[in-house]
Amino acid sequence: MTMSRLPLAVAPLILLQACSSFNSESPQSAPQVPSAELSRPETITPQTYVMRGQAIIGHETRTIQPCGSQHQYWLDLPEDIRPEAEKLTREPYQPVYAEVIGYLEPPSHRGFDSDYTGRFVVKQVNMLTAENPKRCDQPLRPTQVLGNEPFWSLKFDNSKQASFAMMGEDKQSLKLKDRKVTQTTRRYEFDDANLQMSSKLCNDTMSDTIYGWTGSSPWVTKLDKAAPRCPTQILR
Repeated sequence: MTMSRLPLAVAPLILLQACSSFNSESPQSAPQVPSAELSRPETITPQTYVMRGQAIIGHETRTIQPCGSQHQYWLDLPEDIRPEAEKLTREPYQPVYAEVIGYLEPPSHRGFDSDYTGRFVVKQVNMLTAENPKRCDQPLRPTQVLGNEPFWSLKFDNSKQASFAMMGEDKQSLKLKDRKVTQTTRRYEFDDANLQMSSKLCNDTMSDTIYGWTGSSPWVTKLDKAAPRCPTQILR
């Protein structure tokens, strides 16, 4: 049985480059990678991508309406994310803005998702926020990190430079020297600073927002004593 093509409006996902090492084995001794076959669904790995849209997340209702689309899909959230997502809203059926990474599957034909055309299986959350659910018309934001005590921010201007700002001080430009990026971690080295991020949930209660990335020390060298808030990692 094949799945019909579903109308969607999604943002493309740039796959993060993982670190690799040189393989000195000859092709004859390298392990065989089984090919994907329709007769064996377990051999097929779905391609993940970013879906942006308005979501309703409650006890019996978890849906997402992609940006630019009139269709709704069941939102299949991981068990550890669902309770945190439900805490974002204060009223039943209150919409939130969602950026989630995953793939589409047919409905299970049982339970709450049976009335929907398909279900979006979430593998990773990029952002869930109740602060402003109407963000579909806004452009994607660059990677930025927010901190407090004292309040500070680090924002990537482009692939080679970032801007650092602290309350009461002038903004500084940081030139990127090196980066190490995988699907679960990101480390950036600057001239006199460094930043490390990992794909763990970060709940920013100041803005009713959940981010899919969090930071770990050391952050910026001159801010070792500063308490980090949540990074905003936009994948594009």
